[in-house]
Amino acid sequence: MSKSFRYKRWKFLTGFALLELIIVIVLIGIIAIFAVPQFYGTGAIALDKQAKSMLKLIQAAQNTYRLKVGGFTDCSDTDDCNGLLSLNLPPAGEWDYSVTDSSETQFCIQAAGSGTQDWYLSEIMDDPASACEH
Repeated sequence: MSKSFRYKRWKFLTGFALLELIIVIVLIGIIAIFAVPQFYGTGAIALDKQAKSMLKLIQAAQNTYRLKVGGFTDCSDTDDCNGLLSLNLPPAGEWDYSVTDSSETQFCIQAAGSGTQDWYLSEIMDDPASACEH
C-alpha cells in the first residue's frame, strides 16, 4: 500500500466531523422542542384527577356516615375528615379536603390545593344537580 492511501484511510476512521455532531445536536433540539411541552402539564392533570377521586371517596364516606348517624358531618381539614369519616386520605400536602354546609340532606366537599384549580362536589338530597356555593 502506498503511504498516502494509508494516511487517508487513517484520517477517515479517526472520528466524527464537527458538522456531523452539530447536525445531531440540532436534531435532538428539534425533537425536544416538540416533546417537552406535551409532558409539562401532565403533573397538574394528575393532581386534578387525584382530587376528583378523593372527593368521590369522601362523598361515599359521607353517605355511609349518614346511614349510621342520620345526617352528614362537617370536617375542617384532611385530618378531621380522616377521623370523622374513618378514611385514610393522604396527609395535607398537595390537597387539603374539607366538608362544609352539612345538614341532614346536604353537604359540600372542597379540595383546595396545588392542581389547576380548587375542586368542589356537593350532594343535596332534594336537588342533586345543585353545585356548592363558592
